[in-house]
Amino acid sequence: VALSHDGKYVWFSAINVGGGAASIKRVTLDGLSEEDLTAEFGDIHHDFTLLPDDTVGYLEHEGATDRVMERAPDGSTHEVLDLGAALGVTMNHANSVKFHAEDDAYTVSDVAHDAFLKFSREGSVEWILGGDTSDFTGDGATFTYEHGHELLAPDRLLFFNNGAFDDTSRALEVTLDFSAHTATRVWSYEAGLHCPIYGDVHRLETGDTWVTLSTL
Repeated sequence: VALSHDGKYVWFSAINVGGGAASIKRVTLDGLSEEDLTAEFGDIHHDFTLLPDDTVGYLEHEGATDRVMERAPDGSTHEVLDLGAALGVTMNHANSVKFHAEDDAYTVSDVAHDAFLKFSREGSVEWILGGDTSDFTGDGATFTYEHGHELLAPDRLLFFNNGAFDDTSRALEVTLDFSAHTATRVWSYEAGLHCPIYGDVHRLETGDTWVTLSTL
């Protein structure tokens, strides 16, 4: 779910994990008007992000891999990045996408490879954190099964780490050193519980952190 930048609409979509059951709609804030825009979004799944000009960046199934797409306000679409090709794999599973207006870039979580990618709107990969093709080493580059995330600054990533099924889930914040190519854990929170799927985080203006253990 996302609120449009002008505050007039609520967008929401289906998770559509396995593909073939896509759905995305836009509803006026007063609830009186609903538009079903699914036909314009292909096999959209898991997540989408709204750009300031009303463009929608979203994840789409493409066979066994995923790609990041953009849907313009006029309804046209184009591919931003083939995530399987970027990771060098034949199967992946993206589950979270964010747009960053400051540098016109996206970040994506790929849970099948325990990795995050950052890339431009032109499809140029800036870095990969985690997994077999990580550009970073260190304790912040090693994690298992992640979902929602937020790039707090170009060198600071906050994310929900589900953890292995015999582990507890936590919120993690890491800093990235682009010169040394290291990632360092600088903050974490865990409630002693395990959330096996979903999960999200958000840093509030107060400095507090909102953590959602979605299935609990």
